[in-house]
Amino acid sequence: MKKVNFKNALVALVLAMVFLVVGTERADAQVSTTLTGVVPAAGVILKSPTQAQAVLQSELLDLKASLGGMTPGTPVYNATLLQANYYRGILAGLTAGQSVAEAIQSGLSYAGYPTGNFGTASSVPKAQLVALMQDATSLLKA
Repeated sequence: MKKVNFKNALVALVLAMVFLVVGTERADAQVSTTLTGVVPAAGVILKSPTQAQAVLQSELLDLKASLGGMTPGTPVYNATLLQANYYRGILAGLTAGQSVAEAIQSGLSYAGYPTGNFGTASSVPKAQLVALMQDATSLLKA
């Protein structure tokens, strides 16, 4: 009888550990879904809206030319198209009178996300979106 009790206790302990590990992984995957505060960092000096518009228009021309020589649907094409859409969103924000920092954040809606939120509505990984935001910040630094 003691062997059966020990065996049942061992099985219960193993199951509890499995649920603990699996539950922790699921909780980690749901921790942070916002990208607010990523861009720009405090103290970063950005170009004026007029200067930023000129830089973005030039970049968009370069991206459009690059897209013309790529095969649609390839990963490189999709990444370049996402970057172009994001820059269009930033440019639209600047045209609407937003500051450069606000436009960098609001441009997310053109990359397939509600402003400031990273959800499951798009297949773009969060790391790629953060990289786009960091690239835009570097591009638009004064």
